[in-house]
Amino acid sequence: NKPHIALWGGFAAGVIGLGLIGGGSYYGLHAEEAASSAHSTDVQLDVVRYNNDAKVSASNANLMFGAGAVLTAVGVGLIVLDFTVFSKTAKDETSITVDIGASPRGARLKIRF
Repeated sequence: NKPHIALWGGFAAGVIGLGLIGGGSYYGLHAEEAASSAHSTDVQLDVVRYNNDAKVSASNANLMFGAGAVLTAVGVGLIVLDFTVFSKTAKDETSITVDIGASPRGARLKIRF
């Protein structure tokens, strides 16, 4: 039995990716709360502070969501590769194409066998 490096790497990338998505959710909620606080206060200094806090938290959320989505997709891809390609014997011929892409609107992972 060979060690399943792709399998364990896939699980690790997936868990880290899901953790980043969870962190992005936290920062997204914090950004929403800070923006709400900015709208409900009358003190100009507090408005500026809450708006800056909301912007930083929203940026953190976007970065964490993006990185989490990519890592989760890579993790799933590695797990699929382990179960389909790497589990076959050396005499089996397998052709595989992996296409990974990201844009501001989302990410994609295409695997063709």
